[in-house]
Amino acid sequence: MTIAKIQKAAKCSICLGTGVESYASRSHAAARLCPGCFNPCATCEGVGEVAREDSKGYRVVQVCPSCGPALHRAALFTKSRVPPRFHGCRMGTYRAMEGNQAAVRSFMVEYLQNFKKDPRGILLMGGPGVGKTHLLAATIRAMTLMFGLPCTFVEFSQLLTEIKVGYQSGQTEEQIIAPLVRVPILAIDDMGKGVGSEWEMVILDALISRRYNARRPVLVTTNYYLKDPLNALQPPSKRRAKPAEEPESIASGRTRRERVRAARARIVESLEERVGARVASRLGEMCYAQEIEGSDFRKKGLI
Repeated sequence: MTIAKIQKAAKCSICLGTGVESYASRSHAAARLCPGCFNPCATCEGVGEVAREDSKGYRVVQVCPSCGPALHRAALFTKSRVPPRFHGCRMGTYRAMEGNQAAVRSFMVEYLQNFKKDPRGILLMGGPGVGKTHLLAATIRAMTLMFGLPCTFVEFSQLLTEIKVGYQSGQTEEQIIAPLVRVPILAIDDMGKGVGSEWEMVILDALISRRYNARRPVLVTTNYYLKDPLNALQPPSKRRAKPAEEPESIASGRTRRERVRAARARIVESLEERVGARVASRLGEMCYAQEIEGSDFRKKGLI
């Protein structure tokens, strides 16, 4: 964008200075040039590319300096696969109403501001309906539209399904997880939801381990809690009391009968028990862990 366009876009209530408007498509969130402030230039007419003649007389296609960057960021947001419901989520639209929600939102804003200096991940923990997915989608929005970083959003049970489908179609472990390892920022929503097979858990372990070794961040939300790292960060007065008896792990039940029995028992588990100690341990080191307090917004009709 030109300086004039940036100054104009900064006052735009639609895109808030990004030059890009998000919207809900049929399968995922998408983005396009903001109709309120971004006027395509006469050179490329909004295509984002222009044909020029180089010094040797060859016709080459180059990125339009005026429209190209905004179109690139819009494409990154569209490719990130954020769910349609969350296309417009921003940090400023998160309703911080209870507990430490305002503090968590402030932390997330500061996290984005310092991300280029400290590119660690985020682990958002909390009960259903406290806005974890909202904050995750808002983070991806900022990463793609403001920083121009490629992201991939995947819901945990969807991830397990994709692993299963890939395996059944004859793909190797490398072919299945390679795209998720390469993407600069991977966001996994509802970590621990559902229980996959032992092989699927092995693939998940390999995915997290490879991103850990490559120093590529993951952004994770979960209804479960890290047992030891979280308690170590809390003062004694706020530490959660351990149950009298340690519940049997749902993650150890790989048959349908075992999973149904565990679900009916409504066993409360830690993240370690849901996805394995190795995965949880590495997430604890790779990410800033934030526990969000509060009751379910959905039950209050606020979502």
